[in-house]
Amino acid sequence: VALLDLRNGVPERTNSGLLGGVSPTSFSHLLLSLAALKHNSRVRGVLVRLGTASTSLARAEEIGRQLRAIASAPSRPRIVCNGNAYDSRTLWLASEGCDELWLSPSGTGELT
Repeated sequence: VALLDLRNGVPERTNSGLLGGVSPTSFSHLLLSLAALKHNSRVRGVLVRLGTASTSLARAEEIGRQLRAIASAPSRPRIVCNGNAYDSRTLWLASEGCDELWLSPSGTGELT
């Protein structure tokens, strides 16, 4: 099972080191990692941990689209989203890319 932790959001880019390169917490690195997951036949599921950190609607849509591409891979892994609070952007991501949506009993969901 692959874990995708988005609780702290996904910045467009982060400060890289002296020699540059792609930071492991940047949006472009996330997209590269999701593309690699699609071709990994050992992955049977993906747990996406969502939080209240700000993620733009465009990024949420792109992440959801990439998750849907993983779910359509020949190995057909299950995509599960888990969070304590959902806003309109994280709900968009979850509805676009997740097979199941888990919410803690004390969790909230807001549409704005």
